[in-house]
Amino acid sequence: MGFKDIFRRQKENWDDAKLTFEIGCELLGRPSDITSVSQRAERMTAGRKELARRTQIRTVANNAIQRVLRESMAQQGRDTQFEQDGIKVLVKNGYSRNTDSYTTDIIVIDPGRRGQHLHMIVSEQGTILHEEWTTNH
Repeated sequence: MGFKDIFRRQKENWDDAKLTFEIGCELLGRPSDITSVSQRAERMTAGRKELARRTQIRTVANNAIQRVLRESMAQQGRDTQFEQDGIKVLVKNGYSRNTDSYTTDIIVIDPGRRGQHLHMIVSEQGTILHEEWTTNH
């Protein structure tokens, strides 16, 4: 371990303490006397608690996102959104490598148009990327 590592670790510790103090000041306000050790300690304690709370929330959110992504990746086929008078709408959400974004794949099956279905791809923003009647495969 060289001096470079020692100084890097010392800077990281300083940055962590500064962040903790700033978060404590967000909650309790700036100390009226910056030289007061007790006021600075209160801000550091409040900052540590808030930082731990934020980290916990971030972890829970990340776990929820990962679970949803795993479930969507495991999705087989399309989910039937609704069926009325023989018209069936099938929907599948996913990631498109072509557009490098999340898209919704919609298939509308109309029994009046035998052997064909409407295939639509809609982007996250709601723009229609693809829309055409194709033959059933």
